[in-house]
Amino acid sequence: MGEQHPVVSVCIANYNGADVIEQCLRSVCDQQVAASIEIIVHDDASSDNSAAMIQSGFPQAKLLV
Repeated sequence: MGEQHPVVSVCIANYNGADVIEQCLRSVCDQQVAASIEIIVHDDASSDNSAAMIQSGFPQAKLLV
């Protein structure tokens, strides 16, 4: 049985964060770690386009709306 690496879960809360969420997610994605990274974004009913931007620009992130 092979060695399994732990999963690092990064949980991000978002509310109308279109001006900052892309930079935040890019920062997480750019990390060099020996474990797999899971990104979970909770969007709290944003009225800007941040949820759509997350969904289209970061399909690897789990978006909870």
